[in-house]
Formats: sequence, C-alpha cells, structure tokens
Amino acid sequence: MPNKINILFSSFPDFSGNPKALYEYIAKNYSEKFELIWVIYNEDSSDILKNINVKFVLYKSQEYEQIMQNIDIIFDTNGELLREKRENQIYVNMWHGSSPKKKGYLLPIENFAEQDTDYYELAQMKTDFVLVPSEFAQLIFSSVFNINSQNVLPLGYPRDEYLLKSDGKANLQKFTSLNLEKFNKIIFYLPTFRNGCNRKDSKNIFEDNILNIKHYEESELIKFLEQNNFLLVMKKHPTEMNEINEIKSENILILNEEELQKENITIYEILNSADLLIADYSSVYVEYLLLERPVLFLHQDIKEYTKNRGIILQDSNIWFPGPTALNLEELKNNILELLNNNTYYQKERQNFRNLMFNKDVSNIAKDIFEYFFDTNTFKIKHKPYASIISKLSKKNMQLVENEEKDKEQIDLLNKQNYELSEELTKLYQERDIIFNSRSWKLFNLVQKIKKGVKK
Repeated sequence: MPNKINILFSSFPDFSGNPKALYEYIAKNYSEKFELIWVIYNEDSSDILKNINVKFVLYKSQEYEQIMQNIDIIFDTNGELLREKRENQIYVNMWHGSSPKKKGYLLPIENFAEQDTDYYELAQMKTDFVLVPSEFAQLIFSSVFNINSQNVLPLGYPRDEYLLKSDGKANLQKFTSLNLEKFNKIIFYLPTFRNGCNRKDSKNIFEDNILNIKHYEESELIKFLEQNNFLLVMKKHPTEMNEINEIKSENILILNEEELQKENITIYEILNSADLLIADYSSVYVEYLLLERPVLFLHQDIKEYTKNRGIILQDSNIWFPGPTALNLEELKNNILELLNNNTYYQKERQNFRNLMFNKDVSNIAKDIFEYFFDTNTFKIKHKPYASIISKLSKKNMQLVENEEKDKEQIDLLNKQNYELSEELTKLYQERDIIFNSRSWKLFNLVQKIKKGVKK
C-alpha cells in the first residue's frame, strides 16, 4: 500500500538487539499497517531472514538505494545509516546499552578512536532521538552526543523484555548436547571488548587467560566448577577480534555470535538462564540486574582501562554493585558467597537498579511504538528534529559563504581602487612633468602670441 509508513531497521550484528525486539512487537501486532524492512550488512544473514519471513535488503545494493528514498523512519543501533539519512526521515538511535565506559563527547579528544570524530559529528547533526532506560542515562547520553536532552527519551530498551519473558534455559539448550538440568547453577561470563572497534583500551589477554585475573590456572577453574556442579557459559563481545581458546570441559560452554545468529537467538534471550553473571565494563550487567540476581566483577586492568577509555564520573561505587575479584581464589570465594547469601551486595544492586531504570520495564516495545506512532491513524507523531539543525547549519554555512564572497568582492574592489589610484598617480606625475617642461612653456607662449595677434 502506497500510504503505509515505511520503517527501516538496522543493527549490529544483523537482526539483533533493540531493533529486533521492537520489530517483533510491530510485526506481531501491526504487520498489515506498516512496511517493515531490515537492512543487513552480512549476506549470510539473508538465508536466516528468509526462513522467518523477514523482508530485508542488502546494504548499498541497488534495491537498497531505491528503498532508502521512501523510508519514513529508521531504528538503528550502529550508526551506519547516519550518512544515508535524508532531511525528511526520522533517525532513532536505539543504542546498545548504558555502561560505565566513557564514550562520545565525554571522552578526551586524545582517547577518540579513528571512527569517533566522524561518527559523533554525524550523530550530532542527524540524530532525531536517542533511546535510553532512565533519566540518569538521559543526562549522560545528551552529553555523549552533545544534543538536546529533550531528544534523549527515557523509554527503555525493548530487548530487556527478552530478559523478563524468554525461556532462556530452553534457548541455551540449543547450543549444547549436555542436559542443562543436571547443573546446580549456571554462571555467565560476558566481557566487553578491549581491542575491538579500532580501540586499544587495555591489553587483550583472553587467549591465555580467559578471565583476565591473576594467578589463573585453568585446571583449578575446572576443578572448582566440577566440585560445585556449576556450568560456566562464556561469550566474547561481537566486535572482539581474538577468539577464546577451546577448553575441554563439560563444565564450560563457549558461545559465539555466529551460532546465535544461525538460531536467530540473541544473548538477551538466553541470559535469564544464568544464576550469576561475571562482568567487567560491559552494559550487559546493567540490564541483567533487572532479574535481581548477583553480579561479580573482574577489574584487574581497571587502571589501564580508566586511563585509555575512562569511567563515567570516575566513581566505582556508583557503577559496580558487586564484589570485585582480582585472582582465582577471590573469584571462587565470591561466587559461592553471592550464590549462597542473598543479602550479599543486595542493597547496592537495588539502589543501582533504581538509578538505571524507570519503574516499569514490562512493556517497553509497546511504549516506544505508541510514542512514535498514532494507534488510530498509524502515522508518525513526530517530525525530524535533526533536519532543523541541518537547515540551520546550512544557513550558517551559506552566511559564511556569502560573507566570504562579500569579502572577496570587497577585496577585489579595494584592489581595483588601489590599481586605479596608482594609475591616476602616474598620470598626475606625467602631467606635472609635461607642465614643467620647456616645450610646454614654449607652447603656452605661442598660444598667447596667437591670441594677441587675433585681437
């Protein structure tokens, strides 16, 4: 239907995160009212999306170029489409988590990665709205992108509904032949990247030391897991370049992004199978706390990480509501304490959760949908905000260009006046030379004699 609103979704990795959760809500409830399209960056994703009847287009293909002209609103996470956004389109940055890591204009310029300057300048000019989970995050992200806080919307992250509603254990079971029910507890370890995205935030030592801790012994870790009948599930950040070495143990399960994508499952659709999360600086632990379960932090490299990347507000007491382990013995002791003592860091977790989230997180996708779309007419409620900024910027550029042109004209006139003045000065000098010459005096004398004769 030509009158349908055209919505484009984009994420990294393809078909994941907040855009996926919002897409599924709209497709389930209003599929006939909108034209829903995914842009993918990896051709391998095409078969997956075909199998689940998702309309998609490959980035920069001829079909993409045609479709992009008619898009009304874009929901994105990775910023690739900022450069493509037109003035009549709304661009909504759904982002990918509120973590303690400094980013954007909160970073010192010397800590910018190669892509940061270009990305954040584009984001400042072309972002209409940014979605965040709370008013606290609203203040942070208005500074991160250097945009009006009124355009940073504390509506929440729709992927958090996966945490509350998914059958995480059933989804996790798809990635192992082991019977998950036989384990007493399931522990997840989900570190952030250190050297991905053109960054060098700290030394990457995962290949030799999967936990980034001192006095690490793989055999000791495995022994601890076996004695307590724990399963440790590990997955690195999708942008991390190096792989985790294979560990031969029934008590350790290593996931990778490719496996998840093939099953059309995101990490947030299995995360509620975890009884405890081990984290560092990644935003995943922030959302995991919605489950009211414990978190243990590994911060061996915090000095280097703080120097190269930085922690917002530089206050660990705000950001890390759980114990920190620096070596294997501390790790084991804290795991047991967190799993056996519900009050251990419970108050800190509650305070942090209240700071980071609005009270109701059960219907985030619905709230986002109703903020942007009229449920009666199915039209977009808002106009592009960034286009106003773009127009003002263009006007400013035109004024500057006009000023430069005017200046050039004035400089040219001044130059011409100067050259004319030089010519006049020469003419006057030549005239004076003639008037003072004997020839001119003789000529004047002859003229006077002629006048006298005529009389």
